[in-house]
Amino acid sequence: MAWAYLPRAAVALVAASGQAKAPASASHSKRILVGDDNELVRTSVAKQLASLGYGVVEAESGGAAVTLLEREGDGIDLVFSDIVMPGELDGYGLAKLVHQRWPKIKILLTSGFVGGEVDALKEQSQDVRILRKPYRKADLASIVRATLAT
Repeated sequence: MAWAYLPRAAVALVAASGQAKAPASASHSKRILVGDDNELVRTSVAKQLASLGYGVVEAESGGAAVTLLEREGDGIDLVFSDIVMPGELDGYGLAKLVHQRWPKIKILLTSGFVGGEVDALKEQSQDVRILRKPYRKADLASIVRATLAT
């Protein structure tokens, strides 16, 4: 018999007064734009971030991310994007554009294939961080928290 292991659900804690309060790790005031062309990966990451208490919006391409940022840029705190995406605007291009047009937004990139462009990108902005795939939810939580804190 095969067993499937699922991540633990975020459960509201009930205080002695009977009022529900958010888990200690929640950060309800921060919003993250998740960009990834792979729908399964994007929705999985979005669910993980939401379970950590973040507000999440999703984009299936660099162009879609820019459209969301043009509409909601002031309400986004972090762009978390895959580096390898089809189209004219991959993750590197998106990071450069975000850095130029929305300098207050933090940038976190991810990929299983990270090349030499990382050093050039980091020279432009010390705020760009890379999370290599595969990663665990704990790794995601830690680097998102650290990126938002800078």
